[in-house]
Amino acid sequence: MADGPVTREELRQELAELERRLIKQVRDTQTDFFRTFFDAQATNEAPDRALQQTASALAARASHLEQRLLDIEGKLLLSRPIV
Repeated sequence: MADGPVTREELRQELAELERRLIKQVRDTQTDFFRTFFDAQATNEAPDRALQQTASALAARASHLEQRLLDIEGKLLLSRPIV
């Protein structure tokens, strides 16, 4: 824009360009914010997923051991002579 008197059309064009640049900057900032948020969220969820998998595996093993103990107990009771 040149120094001196400005027409309404030039002013409108300049304001439209400023608005376009401002909107682009706001969108870029939002994108950066959400990218950072989602990256942090994924980082926080990874240990939780691993912990849930470990807990699930331990629960399955405990259930299996409990069933084995019940089987052994049943066999011991069957093989014992009744007095």
